[in-house]
This record gives sequence, C-alpha cells and structure tokens, in this order.
Amino acid sequence: MTTKTSVRSFVHDIDKIDLTDLLGATDLVWGGTTPTPKGVWISHTGSGPSARTHVWADTSGDLTPDLHIVLIGNISIDQTDFRGVSVRASNRTQVAMAGAAS
Repeated sequence: MTTKTSVRSFVHDIDKIDLTDLLGATDLVWGGTTPTPKGVWISHTGSGPSARTHVWADTSGDLTPDLHIVLIGNISIDQTDFRGVSVRASNRTQVAMAGAAS
C-alpha cells in the first residue's frame, strides 16, 4: 500500500525531504524520472494552478511505489532536495544523459 502526503510550499535547494529512515544505513537511489528499485523518482502532472510534482519511492525493490509525496506546483527537483538519497555510479550516467537532453 502506498502512503501519500501532500506538501504545499516546497522550495527547491532550500527545503529537504528526509527519507533517511526508509532503508536504514543504505540510501535510496536517485532515479530522476525513471522508476528505480529501492529508489526515488519524480513525475509531473497538470499545468498552471493544477500542476503537481510527484515524488515516488520504492523501498522493497519491486518497483511498486511504497511512498508518494505530492508537491503542489511544477517544481524543479533533484537528488540534492533529499536526505537519504544518493546517486550511484550505475545511474549517474543515466541522470547526466537525461540532463543533457533537456
């Protein structure tokens, strides 16, 4: 079952979403916009006043989200906006390539 929380006033590079307790001593992996086992990824829906930024987390490794956070607005967000999330070597290239394409 996915737990869902909504946040109205998240500010990129200032606020942090703390996920350190989800996997204990191991950080979740940053997936960018790609669903990632034992990881965190984002998606965007809507526009204008109905824009939402969705943060998903899979803690069991089955790619089924175990956590869902909805940020009100279309917010530019990356791994630096989290605690307990890291970029591993295996997805650094993927994230860098995705950034170069935009």
